[in-house]
Amino acid sequence: MTPQSFQKLVPGDELQTYVKKKTDKIWLWTAVDHFKPGILGWVLGDHSAKTFEPLWDKVSEWKCYFYVTDGWSVYPMFIPDGDQIISKTYMTRVGAIR
Repeated sequence: MTPQSFQKLVPGDELQTYVKKKTDKIWLWTAVDHFKPGILGWVLGDHSAKTFEPLWDKVSEWKCYFYVTDGWSVYPMFIPDGDQIISKTYMTRVGAIR
C-alpha cells in the first residue's frame, strides 16, 4: 500500500505479552486503518520510544490528520501537538480485527 491509499485517521496501539515467563515482557506496537480491517504496520520490542520509532518513521509518511492513541507517554515524543486523539473509544484493537 502507498501512503496515499490510507485514511486520515490512524489508530496506534501496543499490546503486551511475554516469552517463556511473565517477567520477559514484549510489546507489539501496531498501526491500523480505522475504517478497514488489517494491520498497516507493526514493530516488536520493549515499551520504549526506541522501539516505536521505526513504526513512526513509516506512519509519519502517511501524513494523517489525526492519530488515535491510548495516551502512552511515548506518543507525544513523535506525534505533533494537536494531531493526537487520546481515546480508548476510537481504538481499533488488533485482537478485534476479523
